[in-house]
Amino acid sequence: MDMDDLPLESRLSTTSVLGKLDGEINKMKISFDTQVGLQRMAAEAAMSMNEYVRMVLDCHVHGVDHIANLAAQRIRLVVGKGAQR
Repeated sequence: MDMDDLPLESRLSTTSVLGKLDGEINKMKISFDTQVGLQRMAAEAAMSMNEYVRMVLDCHVHGVDHIANLAAQRIRLVVGKGAQR
């Protein structure tokens, strides 16, 4: 099988440890200074602004420990439970 024959999986992955991103928040207005601040904070975290704001909201709603545990579980699925580095 050629690499070109493999099915595309871009829609199968998720950008959230909470799973499918099927909810939506209405568009809101913020001050320019707030926008610039969020963009700076997102850049410092090596994230897009949307990803950064989503992470902030997830941590506030579900708690930092819960989000961190879900992220750790996701990593263990990739590298294996016994991986030590």
